[in-house]
Amino acid sequence: MPVLLEVEGDALYILEKNQTILNDDTLDDPECFERIELIVKTFYANGLSTNRHDWG
Repeated sequence: MPVLLEVEGDALYILEKNQTILNDDTLDDPECFERIELIVKTFYANGLSTNRHDWG
């Protein structure tokens, strides 16, 4: 059971971090590229990989 609690805690941390990024009004990014980049970096920082398009 402790592993499950650790996974749940990690998942909540990632969700909270992503919510903070999405709610960040200081990001002046109408197309959301900056927000997407920060979310992808959050995934990578927590050992999760994503298939993503390299926007260049």
